[in-house]
Amino acid sequence: MNPDIFLYFSISCFSLCLILIIFSSFKNSKKVRDIKIPINQFVSKVLEWCSSNIGSHKQGYQVDLKYYRNNEFAGYYFNHTRTIQIFVYDELDLLDLTEIIIHEYIHHIQYSNNKTYSEYKKYQRDVGYWNNPFEIEARRLSKIHKNLCYDDIVKSNRVV
Repeated sequence: MNPDIFLYFSISCFSLCLILIIFSSFKNSKKVRDIKIPINQFVSKVLEWCSSNIGSHKQGYQVDLKYYRNNEFAGYYFNHTRTIQIFVYDELDLLDLTEIIIHEYIHHIQYSNNKTYSEYKKYQRDVGYWNNPFEIEARRLSKIHKNLCYDDIVKSNRVV
């Protein structure tokens, strides 16, 4: 066999495999506009999943959904009112929304008392958002749990 043909064939096969791997790694997640149930029900199901699978807190929380895109925040946790605020808009990916909800729920668990929130604010002032250990933990845990949570909810509830 001609070595040049073998080389070109090998490169072509490798390139095709690489392209297939890249495209197969993208999860076919739906957008908020594609959901078949009211968005507040989807959010409630994610929060129920969090309570069952991540842990719960003896103090309750409220949920405040804002139906617009906020360019500064995807979500926010208000410790003083124990409110999880989420910004929801039609183009938002449901997997991303799931991650945002989990992230804010983690903050609810973290801030079990005012001392913890004081620690959060101190870190925020001293090292900033990205290096704040509370934010690092919330990002890490929300990334770990988002796919399992999303898959559990979508498969069991036929939401999209």
